[in-house]
Amino acid sequence: MIILFMLLLVTRFVSSQEIFLNSVTHIDLPVDTVYLVENYYYNDSWKLDSIVYNNQSGTKTIQIYRNDSLIYEKTPVAEFEFIYDFDSIVKKNLTSNEIDRVYFTDMQNRELSCDRYENGNLWISYNFTWENENSILFMNSLGDSMIFNYHTRILNPRYQDNTSIRFGIDGTNGSRNYISELIVPELYITELFIVDELEGFFPMVVTRLTLGSPTFKYVFDYHVSNSLTENEIDGVKIELVKYYNIMGQEIKKPKHGMYIERIQTCKGTVSKKYFIK
Repeated sequence: MIILFMLLLVTRFVSSQEIFLNSVTHIDLPVDTVYLVENYYYNDSWKLDSIVYNNQSGTKTIQIYRNDSLIYEKTPVAEFEFIYDFDSIVKKNLTSNEIDRVYFTDMQNRELSCDRYENGNLWISYNFTWENENSILFMNSLGDSMIFNYHTRILNPRYQDNTSIRFGIDGTNGSRNYISELIVPELYITELFIVDELEGFFPMVVTRLTLGSPTFKYVFDYHVSNSLTENEIDGVKIELVKYYNIMGQEIKKPKHGMYIERIQTCKGTVSKKYFIK
């Protein structure tokens, strides 16, 4: 998307606010009971360090990241490591010493397909279709499928341009926009995601309806970091800076509101979301 050309002069200091997901609280309805909390942790450079999933049953799942890449996962029953190749990622079960899954990705780190193994044998395959940076269709080799639709002007807080894999299996861990509708044709199920509260372009409270009845509520919390845009990032010289709205359209740098800043350096591209009051 970004075309390299001559060095672009950028303003050395621009004060703005960068948005980072802090936590997601899952509430079971209609009993109104918290059953899961996702907590997000970052290093000093605001790169994702880990995600901890605390279940009300007392169990915990931990995911460890390095340079925006998922490298390790510990669940209540097993430990996994993620091994990266140029077009695939192997998820290895360290507990059983067997391959668990192989994810096949494109140049945008989107999950195109996935092979899942059981006891060392291929058990099932998944395929994903993407459109406008959103996962719109999931199908597996058993004939099951899911269709995803999205809120066009609401961003998905879990989405990060720089992550090494964008998972498409549930429409939330990899799609740019927040999901509005999930359809499971084989089961005649339609689920709606109603955004009850909104801050800027990010959801604060979402109610999930299954067959018209409220089943879950999600409450989002964010870090807001005052940051400075300079002519270097971690000692790497900036070559080009461009700005986009939430629809992915290139714009001039806004003086207020939500926007995406995409910075090209000699070592790659960095994308960040900002909100200026």
